[in-house]
Amino acid sequence: MLPRFRCWLGWGMPVLAVVAAVVVRVTQSSGDILLQDRGSSQMLQEHGAWGVRAGLAGIVLAVLSLLHFAATSAWGRSRVAARWPAWVGTVLGVLAAAAAVWAVVAVTLAGHTGATSVWGG
Repeated sequence: MLPRFRCWLGWGMPVLAVVAAVVVRVTQSSGDILLQDRGSSQMLQEHGAWGVRAGLAGIVLAVLSLLHFAATSAWGRSRVAARWPAWVGTVLGVLAAAAAVWAVVAVTLAGHTGATSVWGG
């Protein structure tokens, strides 16, 4: 990344992760309301379970992204993580990447089970 953009772009991942976690939670709430209106089936139960997993993955990803930003950015190191060992940033980055993969899988499977329940495929 270009150094002159690093300061500005560095906030992007943690901000987007927090926004995504909020959006997933709002989506879960609307799904819960729809489930109360439409009744339940095995496929809808599975869809809801993947939605809960996606929400949890989103929260974990948001927290890890914020911690990673605190551990690796100049802003975070000067205010939050001044006493953290250098390896903490690496560990948080690996955990955030794993959480991102988990989130993608959970959202994909939630979408797939939802589409299957609608289209009956």
